[in-house]
Parts: sequence; C-alpha cells; structure tokens
Amino acid sequence: MTIAPPASPYQTLDPPTVAYRSTVRSMSLIFGVLMDLVVAGSIVVSWYVATSPSDRPESVRRGLLIFSAAFLIAWLFLSMTFFLSLRYL
Repeated sequence: MTIAPPASPYQTLDPPTVAYRSTVRSMSLIFGVLMDLVVAGSIVVSWYVATSPSDRPESVRRGLLIFSAAFLIAWLFLSMTFFLSLRYL
C-alpha cells in the first residue's frame, strides 16, 4: 500500500523516479506502523507494571502512568506530523 503522489505540474513521470518515490513511501509507512506497535507495547508494559499489585510506592506508580500518558500524546503528535509530511515526498 503506497500513498498516491500529489498532483503537481512539476512532477516527473520518469519511471525510475516514480519507483524510487514509491519505495520511499512504502518503507516509511512500514517504519511508521512498526514504530507505532513498539510504542503501544511500551505503554502496555508501563501500564501493567504501574497497575500490578506489588510493594512499589505510590509515587512510582503515578510516575509510570504519567510517563505513559505523556509519551503516548507526544508520539501521536509526532507520528501525525510524520504521516502528514509523506505527501510531500
């Protein structure tokens, strides 16, 4: 699955250039999806450690929950800007 290039009067129709852009777009998409899965896994582990019954202090639990929430918000913002910039490739 590749992202369609934007319509532009300056766009080249040279087959090697089009193939290169398609390759870059597909590799970027695969990278973004895999990184999203890794981030989701780290957030799941953080939530599991924070909510599991143990002898950890309450400040550690709150810190893990705040970290996972802030990390998720930052990652969503960064990935949104990354995927929106793909149309300029």
